[in-house]
Amino acid sequence: MNIASINEYLQIITSVVTILGLPLAVLLFYLEKRKERRDREYGTYNALDDKYIYFL
Repeated sequence: MNIASINEYLQIITSVVTILGLPLAVLLFYLEKRKERRDREYGTYNALDDKYIYFL
């Protein structure tokens, strides 16, 4: 193997990682934001429920 073929393989690997990695990163970002939003909503609901129980 010479340096030119190694360079060609590395460019192919870089392209594959970019093509697969970018959509995966966007998906993981979306799932994490959805989880944070759901946790925040449950936290609000639980706080309101606790205040109502205390009121009763």
